Amino acid sequence: MKAFENYDYHNLVRLLLKDLRGSATQKQMSERLGYSYNQWHKWESGQKRLMWKDLEIIASELKLNLEQAKRLIVNQERTLGTGGRNFILAIIENYGGANSVLAKKKLKLSRAKLYRLKHSKQDVEVGFVFDCIGKLSSTLPGFVDELLKRVKGTAFRDAIQLVKNQVTLEVEYPWICLIEACLELEAYKKLPEHSDAFIAKQLGFPVKLVKLEIRKLVESKSVYLKDDKYHLDLKRVDLSRVEDASRFYKFWTHVCSRRFMTSDGVPHSRAGFAGRVVPISEAARKEINDLRLKFFDDLNKVFQSDGDRPKSRVMVLVQHILDDQEIKHLGLLDNL
Repeated sequence: MKAFENYDYHNLVRLLLKDLRGSATQKQMSERLGYSYNQWHKWESGQKRLMWKDLEIIASELKLNLEQAKRLIVNQERTLGTGGRNFILAIIENYGGANSVLAKKKLKLSRAKLYRLKHSKQDVEVGFVFDCIGKLSSTLPGFVDELLKRVKGTAFRDAIQLVKNQVTLEVEYPWICLIEACLELEAYKKLPEHSDAFIAKQLGFPVKLVKLEIRKLVESKSVYLKDDKYHLDLKRVDLSRVEDASRFYKFWTHVCSRRFMTSDGVPHSRAGFAGRVVPISEAARKEINDLRLKFFDDLNKVFQSDGDRPKSRVMVLVQHILDDQEIKHLGLLDNL
């Protein structure tokens, strides 16, 4: 059974409230926030659903960094409106697929409900926000870790450990995502049963390594066996923490550097990335930044629209763009 898709997201909200309350009583928390004496009890017991505006009040009172937690989920440079509804719309835009097809399918959103969500000014339930994050991406652990950075409770973190397991695997063993991608290839799906040799041949890996990594995926419950073949529980893993993303990209950047290991330092083909260092105007810098953002948006749309088409190849995309201010901040020559 695919555990991730069977989460009770409203129950996760109750676990979040339990963590936030800590050793305080429910009455004390209600009074601290200026609510009636039993309001926190109603939320934590599930008698009433926690609304996003209430979470904003809680975050403000407990000094939780809700804004930074939101920024881990959506594009850092996107302007987010206030309220849970705008946050949900940003999540759907980021992860919902072309014309929100994936969002409508995963969240069981009718066209009418999606329209109301976009145009209504009503508040939304925190459980529905978690539902959107959890079913459309794997960033919920990162969101909660950031939100609970100053909180000692572990009930919520324990409940989503399965998601964190797969994220941890991709950070510790960045090449394992290649094996995950191979499980989605049409040629693999047509096999009568799972074959380590097929994946090994596809990637140029030793069969022994494939066996080992498949075992890790099984133990972490990142894959499940059905009809004698492995299937991914989560078909995408989003690295929301800067530390995780940097380790992941450091590995792939090192792999890309092998393209330049030739006698003249030139890549064997134009498949290698081209590098230029140029002086630019402020206007050009802005234009390049706009193009970069558009490129990522367009790229994301391609991935999303590729949803049901048969997969035949595995691709890795790595890109670095630096300007002088970031170079100065990073201390380019510090370790040379």
